[in-house]
Amino acid sequence: YTNILSPGLAYGNGVWVTLVSGTQCALVSSDDGATWKTALLPAVTTWYKIAYVNSKFIAIGGGGAASAVFAWSSNGTDWVQASTAPASAWWQAIAYDAAIATNKLVVIGGAATAYSGTLSTYSTDTGNVWAAGTANGVTATWVDVASSGAGRFVQIAGGATASTASSISTNGNTWSAGGALASSLWQAIAYGSSKFVCISASAVNGPTAYSADGTSWTASTAPSLPTGMAWVNIIFTGSVFVITSGVQAQNYATTPGVGAFTQYCATSSDGITWSALKVLPSYTTWISACNKSGTAV
Repeated sequence: YTNILSPGLAYGNGVWVTLVSGTQCALVSSDDGATWKTALLPAVTTWYKIAYVNSKFIAIGGGGAASAVFAWSSNGTDWVQASTAPASAWWQAIAYDAAIATNKLVVIGGAATAYSGTLSTYSTDTGNVWAAGTANGVTATWVDVASSGAGRFVQIAGGATASTASSISTNGNTWSAGGALASSLWQAIAYGSSKFVCISASAVNGPTAYSADGTSWTASTAPSLPTGMAWVNIIFTGSVFVITSGVQAQNYATTPGVGAFTQYCATSSDGITWSALKVLPSYTTWISACNKSGTAV
């Protein structure tokens, strides 16, 4: 493929799916990545992130360009465009919380002319009908969102711009300002071990932080990377957090440069104390990580 793969990877019901940005194409594997086939998405857009929630794959357009195209699939191969589209925006991330009564699925992002904004959208039917969420009044470069699974969403701002902003929602619709993080290039957030943990691409003020509920944050450290590399992804497998180095958030619209190549990860059982650097199997442009039934992929 000459097109750029999106930084989205999802696993569900024995199927892996990733997206090809700027096309109408998804890549699907049902044999644990040994072989891949193409699937037709409902429209050409900057496909960016994908998640598997409540027996559906949910794909969103956005990232480094505005999009109003979301889609869903029950098998990863046959896709349906959302019947009620969200506003056109630079959508960035998806989260799902089964404990919330109605607005279980949320997507966060920025205004249509920049990453910065206060936009969110939510779905009451797991991906087909979307409604605008209530902005929290904090204009920031929102890059990722995570769910506690017990009725709380927390989103963080950062990307290529240092930020201190976080935001909280307990219903998927209305948002309020969360606790202030240390100013840093925050990239991603995950929930596990009874806390939210986020990762920064900067060695300054971090590069990790944790919080029980998003209202106050404590800085922690992760192993130092070689010059030119940055921590950018975090997932929770059910037993450990895994952080990987690679491309900073919001830099996927262009071909990654030399500094994007890396081969390191680290793990933590509690999101506070981290292992020494671990070596990934090859030196390449790692862009995403996913949890497959307790295994980091």
